[in-house]
Amino acid sequence: MNDEFASAAMMRVLIQGLKELRLPPLTEVSRTQSNQATVDLDLKLALVQHALKHGGVDCLIHLGRGVHQHENEPTHRAIVGAKDPIELVVRWQRLERYIHSRHRLRIEAQGEGRMEITHNGITAGISPTLYESLVVFGVIASLLQAQGVGNLEIYTNDLKVFPVAPRDALMTLPAIDPLRSWRLTWVASAKSLTRVSTVNLTNNYFVGSDWPQWQRQLASRILERLIDVPTVSDAASHLNVSKRTLQRDLKQRGMSFSELVGDCRSRVAAMHLMESSLPLAEIGFLCGYSDQSHFTRDFGKRVGITPEKYRAAFGLDQYSGGGSNLNRSQPA
Repeated sequence: MNDEFASAAMMRVLIQGLKELRLPPLTEVSRTQSNQATVDLDLKLALVQHALKHGGVDCLIHLGRGVHQHENEPTHRAIVGAKDPIELVVRWQRLERYIHSRHRLRIEAQGEGRMEITHNGITAGISPTLYESLVVFGVIASLLQAQGVGNLEIYTNDLKVFPVAPRDALMTLPAIDPLRSWRLTWVASAKSLTRVSTVNLTNNYFVGSDWPQWQRQLASRILERLIDVPTVSDAASHLNVSKRTLQRDLKQRGMSFSELVGDCRSRVAAMHLMESSLPLAEIGFLCGYSDQSHFTRDFGKRVGITPEKYRAAFGLDQYSGGGSNLNRSQPA
């Protein structure tokens, strides 16, 4: 078994993609059903080879269309909820870091309606194959389409591979090329970019609170962007005040900006722990923690017990009859 990992959410998308392309199912599919945010990398590699065998190299970039059947998954909503295509890729990069992916996207250049990206290994000697990169950019393409961009095109070097991937031309490319680059171009769509609704999170957050309106607006802004929290300067600009004024007002209420961010993260994490069966690692990613240990450490400091123990004590499984627990108290 490989000791490296892939995102279980991405695997579910790719497995759905096989169905969308009417390719035979992967027999190892049951291995993705465990309550984990990651699966061992061998399963992802097996799926790529399976699709390559039954659908050809040109099908790989279309496996990502399975994204459209997973719109309600929290990871999908979190990534598609980015304000623009550049931020969407940045959120994807965060997911790669969180699951310790051995391959990472890197934005080399960007501009209005374009991005230049490389896809490389984090250490020498583990460059992704052309096939792996096609799968990744296929998922990125579907996420961008779900976000609302139009006329998306993807090139590897000078060869267009999306929306139509030419099989004969792809077969002439080297399987591994560490200098290979990818170019994405698009135009703004009339469709509004998808944003993650935070109405319920916000309402639940402020229950019983005596916070003034400006602090509620600040917390709402943070709740909208837990994965990529705005800087103090950005938050101050959003409130039309100076950075110094914002910091002073928070200090007068016995709080700093970083403490408010931590409070928002722990409360939303607690809601997921109580209300869902999402794996702990996925909850940590959705709430913007840098990694699993950061989630466990910070949540335990603020709430008094680890995320695992919190779920065991207050999660849905502890209550008969199911239903919503949104009225149960959140961590202080």
